[in-house]
Amino acid sequence: MTLFTTGDVCKRTGLTERSIRYYSNLDLLKARKNANGQLVLSKLDLEKIIQILAAKITGYKLKDLKDRQPSLGLIKKDLWIYVNI
Repeated sequence: MTLFTTGDVCKRTGLTERSIRYYSNLDLLKARKNANGQLVLSKLDLEKIIQILAAKITGYKLKDLKDRQPSLGLIKKDLWIYVNI
């Protein structure tokens, strides 16, 4: 399994390390610490970050994501409506 440090994820996504830690603390991501104590994320976590960012663009709150866990299909539909307004 390929793992990415928060620094790698920041470079790939433009997020801050603080945001990544916050999403992890909300249990939106399944980040864990490696042997060096660094927070690491999987490819699945990167996909979840894309879902989180798309949901935020369409108006979802982080609380909504935690409580309801909308599907990526629903978020895509909402994003399409948002873009075509």
